[in-house]
Amino acid sequence: MHVWFLDSRFRGNDLIIVMPAPRATRAGCGGHPVPWLHLYTRMKSALADQIFHELEVHSRLEQEVFYPAVEAKLAAEGKDLVADSLEAHHTVDTLIAEFRGLEAVDSQYHEKFDELRESVEEHIGEEEDELLPEALEALGDKIDRLSTQMQKRKEQLMASMQ
Repeated sequence: MHVWFLDSRFRGNDLIIVMPAPRATRAGCGGHPVPWLHLYTRMKSALADQIFHELEVHSRLEQEVFYPAVEAKLAAEGKDLVADSLEAHHTVDTLIAEFRGLEAVDSQYHEKFDELRESVEEHIGEEEDELLPEALEALGDKIDRLSTQMQKRKEQLMASMQ
């Protein structure tokens, strides 16, 4: 029989980590490190690195391809939306840099991750509600060509930023 626990600090997010419940404590192992604790810490760090990689690729893709194409087609209000998005990217980059300075066992680790998640969700909401509708209207039939260009650049970035 397996006993499971849910790390409740991720509850409410799309990111939920479920792991087998630990069967031993440090005291129960003669004070030696518990293997599951090391594995859990490594898994959290690896997952965070993967999330950061995806966010960084996405950010560069928007900054290099999408935003310049949108700015070229939109009026002043659209350019303000792009400026707001760039500011949100800067905030996410700053949070990632701060997060990378933490260890998975650091007390601020989950707080900083929640702050990053909230910032990304807010940015996505703003883009979906405001920028993307205007961009789709302004770009018209050029959106397919832009999409193909973005996919090619994404593949390049994914390979080069590993």
